[in-house]
Amino acid sequence: MNQKSLIPPWEESQPLHRLETQTQFLPDEGFGEGSSTASGAHNDISLELSESQMSTQSPYDYPVAPEPPPLDKPLNPSFDMQKWTNDYQYLAAALYQADLDKSGYSPENEVQHITTTYSLVYNLNISDEVLQQAMHAAHNENLGEIDLEYFIIHLQDLHIKEMQSA
Repeated sequence: MNQKSLIPPWEESQPLHRLETQTQFLPDEGFGEGSSTASGAHNDISLELSESQMSTQSPYDYPVAPEPPPLDKPLNPSFDMQKWTNDYQYLAAALYQADLDKSGYSPENEVQHITTTYSLVYNLNISDEVLQQAMHAAHNENLGEIDLEYFIIHLQDLHIKEMQSA
């Protein structure tokens, strides 16, 4: 069948009119004349959507940082617990990545080097005293290495206690 035969004879003489009627139902994307009001309305809608999307969490949004332990005393007001915990995750990840054989243990000098470096870079302010206490507590005498999981948890607890007493 010929395509031209599908167009009624009264519309063949007015192709521009046919174009207007076909596009009148398309949404205005803000590219034509008078687009300032249309694009403004479009922007408002997208802002509303993004705010509503922020209120709903995806089932894949898992918290990365563990919850900090309950505090007996309030922390130093200049200490931002959320920022510190987020930055501390980088230290913990680096310690686990340095464990090449995935045994969960690393040599003392390696743990000390990574911890002091990340403390400096991320401004974790982990004191040498707290570092030594955590290393001593997590030292496995049979292997002569540091138990990484215990070290990471113990270091966090000792540092938070130190910040409480400051």
